[in-house]
Amino acid sequence: LVEDPLLASLAPPDQRLALSTAAWMAIHQDQRARALTLYRRGVAVDGSDPDDWYRIAVLERSQDRADAGAAAFTELVERWPQLLPNVDQLEILLLIHQSTAGSPERLALLQALFNANWVARLGGASEAWYELAVESMDRGDEEAARRAIARIETPEPLIRLRSEKRFHAVMAAGG
Repeated sequence: LVEDPLLASLAPPDQRLALSTAAWMAIHQDQRARALTLYRRGVAVDGSDPDDWYRIAVLERSQDRADAGAAAFTELVERWPQLLPNVDQLEILLLIHQSTAGSPERLALLQALFNANWVARLGGASEAWYELAVESMDRGDEEAARRAIARIETPEPLIRLRSEKRFHAVMAAGG
């Protein structure tokens, strides 16, 4: 069905549904690369389903393309921030830690999570704000680093920041 040229004659939401359903079936047949291709085709036609973006993010990360996964997850966070409480915090942290330090995709993900006021159980958000502070300092943006540091609620990331000399002025000015 999804390879039939007549698929293009369907309305975009119906095309997306067919592609998304085929992708879900491919996942269950352990055909992750095919699933990813189908999800990508689906969001290209109609990117209105947050589940498709989430699955793209997870599939990209699971295929060692965490930067692409971070980009897909950023799309989800920016368009549907209210869905963040439904997402397993481990998936978010894996995307952050497996994406490339200094990459635009990683920074965009961290900033989208920050802008969405992401809250996670067990200090997961504090780890994200630590990473955002580091990324901000690496770019010379001390004010962004201060804002990220202000959201850190667990001691471990704060200790790591205090142990780095480059954060001394920012930490002293930020509290």
